[in-house]
Amino acid sequence: MEIERKWLLNNQPNFPEIEEIIIIEQGYIAIEDGEIRIRKMTSKKLGVKYFITIKSEGSIARQEWEQEIPQWTYELLMETIRQKIISKALFKIPLNNLYLEFHAYLRSLDGLFIMECEFPNLEEAEAFEIPNWIIDFIDKEVTDDPRYKNKNLAINGLPK
Repeated sequence: MEIERKWLLNNQPNFPEIEEIIIIEQGYIAIEDGEIRIRKMTSKKLGVKYFITIKSEGSIARQEWEQEIPQWTYELLMETIRQKIISKALFKIPLNNLYLEFHAYLRSLDGLFIMECEFPNLEEAEAFEIPNWIIDFIDKEVTDDPRYKNKNLAINGLPK
């Protein structure tokens, strides 16, 4: 189960402590009634890894299954979905027992910044208070706005 909240940012903040920067390229195989995506993740810590992920529909909480796949599988699948791809840099910032993840989108979504935080349960998600150092960068919460789901950004581009 993935329990996550998302916020639209008006700019990329200065981060107090970056634990990891991950460059992500992901494409969507299916987007109806959930999603099936493939993802390439590159960082100093990870090296290069490839994943397939299946997620149910939902906003703050949804089912999620993920499995590492070989590079050749990723490349083969990616050839079939060239139109439904996003790229982004993900900055992981430790916050107590959680991580804030800042997504700086690239290419056609350049200039879009989203902050996400995953939680162990709904109670912690609902009780979460945004740290003071980031508050001025937040435009609004977009957890329940389907236009800001990555699959919809890949298909429709930046929301109007």
